[in-house]
Amino acid sequence: MTVTRHAKTLATERAERAIARQKEEYRQKILRIQQAFEPALSNAELSAGFELEAPDAGGAGHSDVGRFVSTSQRLRRARPDAQTRALIDALLDGDLLIAVQQALPGARRQVLVLEARDVRHLSRTFDVRNLAGGELPEREADRAPRDWNDAAAWNLFGDPAVGPPPVITRIGAPLATVADPAASLPKRRLSGAGSSLEIGAVGFGTMRLSTPGRPDRAAALRVLHTALDAGLTFLDTADSYCLDADDAGHSEQLIREALDVWPGDRDRVVVATKAGLVRPGGAWRPDGRPEHLRESCEASLRHLGVDALDLFQLHTVDPKVPLEESLGAMARLQEEGKVKRLGLCNISVDQLDAARAVASIDTVQNLCSYLDKAALERGLVLRCHELGITFIAHSPMGGHRGVERADRNAALARVAERHSATPRQIALAWLLHMGPSIVPIPGATRAESVASTVRAAEIALGDDDLEMLASARRAFAREVRPKLWATAPVASEAADQEVVLFIGPPAAGKSSRVEPFLERGYTRLNRDAEGGRLDDLVPKMAAAIDRGQRAFVLDNTYPTVKSRKKVLELAQRHHLPVRCVWLDVPLAEALYNACLRMLERHGRILSPKELPQAAKDDPNMLPPAAIYRFFQLFEEPTREEGFATIERVAFERRFAADMTQKALILDYDGSLRRSTGPAPFPLQPDEVEILPGRREVLDRYVAEGYLLLGVSNQSAIGKGQLTDDVARACFDRTHELLGHTIDVRYSPDPTSNMGVWARKPMPGLGVELIEQYRLDRAASIMVGDLESDREFARHCGFQYRDAADFFGS
Repeated sequence: MTVTRHAKTLATERAERAIARQKEEYRQKILRIQQAFEPALSNAELSAGFELEAPDAGGAGHSDVGRFVSTSQRLRRARPDAQTRALIDALLDGDLLIAVQQALPGARRQVLVLEARDVRHLSRTFDVRNLAGGELPEREADRAPRDWNDAAAWNLFGDPAVGPPPVITRIGAPLATVADPAASLPKRRLSGAGSSLEIGAVGFGTMRLSTPGRPDRAAALRVLHTALDAGLTFLDTADSYCLDADDAGHSEQLIREALDVWPGDRDRVVVATKAGLVRPGGAWRPDGRPEHLRESCEASLRHLGVDALDLFQLHTVDPKVPLEESLGAMARLQEEGKVKRLGLCNISVDQLDAARAVASIDTVQNLCSYLDKAALERGLVLRCHELGITFIAHSPMGGHRGVERADRNAALARVAERHSATPRQIALAWLLHMGPSIVPIPGATRAESVASTVRAAEIALGDDDLEMLASARRAFAREVRPKLWATAPVASEAADQEVVLFIGPPAAGKSSRVEPFLERGYTRLNRDAEGGRLDDLVPKMAAAIDRGQRAFVLDNTYPTVKSRKKVLELAQRHHLPVRCVWLDVPLAEALYNACLRMLERHGRILSPKELPQAAKDDPNMLPPAAIYRFFQLFEEPTREEGFATIERVAFERRFAADMTQKALILDYDGSLRRSTGPAPFPLQPDEVEILPGRREVLDRYVAEGYLLLGVSNQSAIGKGQLTDDVARACFDRTHELLGHTIDVRYSPDPTSNMGVWARKPMPGLGVELIEQYRLDRAASIMVGDLESDREFARHCGFQYRDAADFFGS
């Protein structure tokens, strides 16, 4: 049969229209599925649930769902295949159900597609939906399928699921396939607690022995004993490895039970536990409050039956709690002898550097694998290596649901075939070959899986293997890996060989951040304490280096590149890395801090005459001009100056829980009153005239629970035009006419004096009112008529309203 050109064109057009109709039909169906949950499922989450994250040439996954719902002309033909269309239709018809489990903060949610008969196995942490509106079957809250990683159990088009593995009743039998596994495993050094400790290069993660889908207790103990017998004696756990809040500590208690009856050497077992996550209703929620971390530590000590925890890790950084507060609480537990070593989990390089200013960090635990290499490429592993910190790699073979990606990865499969191994084993072996500071912690729910882990640790990858695996990892494999193996990790006792240089305006809080460094033996160089000029500190630092000192902290303002240059040059000559800690405090907050410090130390805002005398004993008593000058000169630090790292610390002010009172803070002349006399302000009480509508509006706000407070500039007193007694009498007359008693604060200093903390726009009197009346500054309103009033409100953190608008005139 011959088809003419015009016929082909017609057929092509019809085919394109049919494709477009099908794409739009299934785009709408996919959107219905995604929007069935709140927040809506992401393309990546639904792709993983549909098992559509196909690896590209380098092994990295991509989201097919994203292509299906795209309206890009380039992707106009991208639509689900027949099997995926059948899966989507089955979900929308209610023949299949969809379940979503809340993930750890910042991670993907787990999506499961299942039949109604499978729902009974799900824990209550899964939100199950019948998208056709049908009824849902009951479920057994504490049970789950034998293995959520088994794709056959959840793939509509996969092989029939096989039955559960046989129950193993004999606990503690050694692993028969390894003659002397403890001796055959490569070793790592775990520093801290006064000395380093030898551990196996591979640890064991216990999460899945206690979370939904966990094996029964006998089988779990069998897994633990098999791991211990195999030499996997670094056990990673957490108080939150459990089903829900009522089950907290399950994993820790399981480990204690396993160790109590294990015949091996308990002294060579290190148990690393974590705190900072809670499980309300089975969800995962961060809680880094100091009081919670202390309670968690005490509970972990009881669960594990020990006097001190081998390693206590912060599970995640709580966005509601500053890292230094959480870590400070953990450091105090270490000082009390309840914790031997401290670790951090799920952090960045900047957060690690910030943490080291608070406590000595012995371990960092982050996601790291052949398929998830962010910790390697973003410098976290290298930074840990430089500091002598052990890097613990969780999910080293892809994690709970990601191991299937490793099985499908072409590069891993090719290398696995050469070593008669599995792709997962090669992924673990690859990680072990990356650097001497890395300790992966694979997990397992079956004792038989432990043998696979031990086999992976014994695989020796050659250069050609690594080259084959590096096709999509060239930047790391060819640049970072040699750095990790070039030298041994820095010993823990030498980790503090550095210069820490603080940058920030006066009153940024630098001094309080220096204390942890001083406790760890750093030499402090501070111009206020030493006297003289900033450059005079450089020869003092050089002399200290000649005496053998190698750790310094410099907490001066260092506003310009020039002011920092000599310190950096000296440190570089002596091969000392310089860590910049930039306290990024806004001008308004620095001014506020200076006033608050004055109140704390002197009980009041000092006058311009009092400041110079106070500064003789306390250099932190400074005029506003000193802070303004910093911001006029400031040049942001850059790596090009020679800093090893730059940690930018954003400012966050935290107020006491009792600061809840709201107030109106009122300007007087031009806002509440005017003068009937010759001057723009009243010179006598009988010259006071209240502006229209003021009393009625104030009545309304007082009825709503607002305090009435006043702040006024009375420069006429300083200029000799008005006495203090007459000014006070004019305020009393104002209050009488308004019908309200107002606590008014005023400054008698002349306008020209820029060293006056108590004069608007400086925040001195506002800070005084905030502290005395325990004001919620964000809920309080400053009402004025001049730019100085607006600036005063900004410096204090008040809302601002122009008087004419506020009072309606």
